[in-house]
Amino acid sequence: MDIDKAIEAARAGGQVIKNLFGQALKTIEKSNVGDLKTRADTESEEAILAVLTKHFPTANIYAEESG
Repeated sequence: MDIDKAIEAARAGGQVIKNLFGQALKTIEKSNVGDLKTRADTESEEAILAVLTKHFPTANIYAEESG
């Protein structure tokens, strides 16, 4: 079922964030002062995309940090 795969992806991203919780993370300004990203953003996105591309290899996925 597709919802189970989406939940798996969300949990993978959540685990990355949980592991980084409480750490001081360097912020990187993207397009303006209020648009920031951290290691938690990029690593959690990578974990989510890894699961989604495993289950949906032909899907076009637009992601916030990597495009």
